[in-house]
Amino acid sequence: MISIQKLSYSLVVKILKYFLVVLSLGIIFLTFYNKNSLNFVPKNDNEKVIDEFSSSSQVLLGPIFIGLDKKKQPYKVSASKASKVEDSIEIFNLENPKGEIVNNEEIYHLQGNKGLFDKPKQFLKLKGNVVFSDKEMFSFETSEATMDFKKKLVLGQEKVTGKKKNSTILSEGFEIEQKKNKIIFKGKSKLVLRK
Repeated sequence: MISIQKLSYSLVVKILKYFLVVLSLGIIFLTFYNKNSLNFVPKNDNEKVIDEFSSSSQVLLGPIFIGLDKKKQPYKVSASKASKVEDSIEIFNLENPKGEIVNNEEIYHLQGNKGLFDKPKQFLKLKGNVVFSDKEMFSFETSEATMDFKKKLVLGQEKVTGKKKNSTILSEGFEIEQKKNKIIFKGKSKLVLRK
C-alpha cells in the first residue's frame, strides 16, 4: 500500500511539472501575440473618423491660446474647435471663438459664431452674433468685430447695438481704444436714455 501511495504521489508531481511547463509556454506565447496585436488597426466605424480628418492637417478641439501684450497684460483666445489655415503659418479658423483681454485689472470679453485668429500678429476677427462686453456694465452686439490684442483695440464696421445700464445706442460701427478708455461710434448714431 505504501508503494501505491508513492507511485500515485510521484505521478501527480510529474503531471504538475508538465502542466506548469505548458502553462508558462502558453503565457510567453500570449505575451508575444498581444504585443503584435497592438499594431493591428481594426476596420470598423472608427476608420470613418480617421478618414474624415485626413484631409485637414491639424484640428484642435477646445483650444486655448494665451499670450501677453506689450504691457505684459494677459489675453486669451479659446474656441470649441480650431483648424490651421495653412501648415506653415499660425493662423487658425475658429468655431464658437471667445477672446478675453485684461486692461487695468478689468476683463473684457468678445465672442462670436466663427472667427480667425492670427497668433503672431495677436489679431482676432469674429463674425456672426458677436458680443463684446465686460459682463457687468455694458455690452455691444454686432455681426462682425475685430480685436487687436497688441494695440488693445476693438472695432466693428457693421451695425451695432450698445447697452449700458439704462441707455442704448445704435450706430453703424464702433471703435474702442482700451489704452485711452475711449469709445467712438461711427456713422449715423442714435442714443436712447431711460429713467
